[in-house]
Amino acid sequence: MIRGIKLNGKGLDMPATHILRSGDISMLYEAGNLRYISAGGYEIIRMIYFAVRDKEWLTISPDISEERIRKKRSGFEIRYKAHYRYNDIDF
Repeated sequence: MIRGIKLNGKGLDMPATHILRSGDISMLYEAGNLRYISAGGYEIIRMIYFAVRDKEWLTISPDISEERIRKKRSGFEIRYKAHYRYNDIDF
């Protein structure tokens, strides 16, 4: 729990991460997000994620379920369900 407090300030365990590759492209998958997308050893995109925001413009974290990551020789496939719930938001 102390590690989570140091890294995210919330006292939560850090989500599992997976290194994914497709040809010369590599990235890190973490909690529904693709991060540090690189090609040829150069970072080309920092992060791709789906953002749901409340009326104060705060980002709502999803509850992820049915997560499935399949690594293949030619790439990978990620599937999951994300439920965003906070105050009057239920998406």
